[in-house]
Amino acid sequence: MEMWSLKLKTTMSGTQYLIDVAPSANLPAPLSIDNKVLGHEKGILLSGNPVAVMSRSEAWEHLRRQDVVSVAPGMDILLAMGVAWVRVEKQTRDTINVIGAI
Repeated sequence: MEMWSLKLKTTMSGTQYLIDVAPSANLPAPLSIDNKVLGHEKGILLSGNPVAVMSRSEAWEHLRRQDVVSVAPGMDILLAMGVAWVRVEKQTRDTINVIGAI
């Protein structure tokens, strides 16, 4: 049974992370995914409170990539990893598109 799903929606006005949580997950409040949370690049918020944040260390390093995901106690780590993975894939795709345009 699927507890949550995450989709990336790219439009002319920017990128949105669309998260859908199954009713059986008994989540007390809605989740949102925002940029720039607690000094990190992206965060998952539950009722406006950060429950997971993610950022990239050494952002200008081109030979390797290391992303850091911090998760609050009781938060689904797989959801945080899913958001981080989608973010990495989007950044990789954007880099390929920029290189292809040159």
